[in-house]
Amino acid sequence: MKKMWLLAVVLFLASTAFINKAVDMVLTRETTVDSLGACQGISYQNGRVFLYGDREVGVIREYKLDKDSLIYQHREIKLTQNGQDVIGHPTGIAHHGNLPVFIGNSVRLNA
Repeated sequence: MKKMWLLAVVLFLASTAFINKAVDMVLTRETTVDSLGACQGISYQNGRVFLYGDREVGVIREYKLDKDSLIYQHREIKLTQNGQDVIGHPTGIAHHGNLPVFIGNSVRLNA
């Protein structure tokens, strides 16, 4: 009897994964950021905001959030090594405390 009850609960929970509920969203503000290329994403770490994009090389720029505005902190990291583009199309930053940071790249630079 316990197995039947457990099976019924599992089937019920599994069926709820297929229920679609509409999500209402309203855009209240948009921002254009100069000299970042196509911005691929944003990472919020310890009160600092990092936007990353694919200008002529992959780049990360630091901003400060002031209410609903981003203030550029004049800190930029080019994702290069010895002048060569290493991460040309950054797609994500995985940061967790003092562990190493992982930066995704969706473009393969060499075969």
